[in-house]
Amino acid sequence: MRIVLLLTIFALSLLGEDQAPLVNLTVAQVEEPEQFVKTINIAILLALLVLAPTLLLMATSFTRLIIVFSLLRQALGLQQSPPNQVIVSMALILTIFIMQPYGKKA
Repeated sequence: MRIVLLLTIFALSLLGEDQAPLVNLTVAQVEEPEQFVKTINIAILLALLVLAPTLLLMATSFTRLIIVFSLLRQALGLQQSPPNQVIVSMALILTIFIMQPYGKKA
């Protein structure tokens, strides 16, 4: 009796479900070249935004500054006196200041 009741409730619950929306995966032909160029520019911008943190960590002195500020905080005996957010902000500002001459050369 319980199994019949359980199966009936399960069957009735399936009737009330909404259908999944259909997804259209076709690629439309671009009619104007300007639309294609805008799409490519957006894709390049998104790629740069994804790679920006990696470039910041690998190509600048940002990591070294973070390490030095953290060691300085430990040497002064301060546990969390300047928060990590302040240390990262100071390192970012100094990194921009240090990298300005290289940006002007390029």
